[in-house]
Amino acid sequence: MKNTKPQQTVLQSENIETNAMKAILEGSEEIILHGRTFLAPPPTLATLIRVSREISSFPQSEMQNEDILKLVLLNAQSCKKVGLILALLIRGDKEAGKGWFSLTSLIHERKILRLARWINNHITPEEALQVLTERLQKISAVDFFAITTFLNEINLLKTTREVVA
Repeated sequence: MKNTKPQQTVLQSENIETNAMKAILEGSEEIILHGRTFLAPPPTLATLIRVSREISSFPQSEMQNEDILKLVLLNAQSCKKVGLILALLIRGDKEAGKGWFSLTSLIHERKILRLARWINNHITPEEALQVLTERLQKISAVDFFAITTFLNEINLLKTTREVVA
């Protein structure tokens, strides 16, 4: 007589583990960098705002008739920000509104900076570009653009002062 009870237990165990994993990963994305796996939460407005602030600090450079190697070497020191931007896109900026003096905010910021340092030391430019483009596509920049455009329109239409003739 064949014993089927242990098989059912194993299947039930796998099903429970699968359901638990789905619950944990719901909305999160698994990102693999240099053999390490990270669970990245869905991007929030706070993350987009912080990433935008970091990107805006990159030097503006024209690539007209420039030697690309020279341009890369001149701006290489700014690439430290790439690690920070990737770390923000992976960890999120969920502690943004709590202020710098919140203990959880300080811990979260320290984790972001530690991950940024690790990224800068271990990730190739190809890996960085791949993860950066994948995460930026998930940010729903179109929705953010729609919000900012809508708010700009409201701001343009409001009366600022009356002109007396």
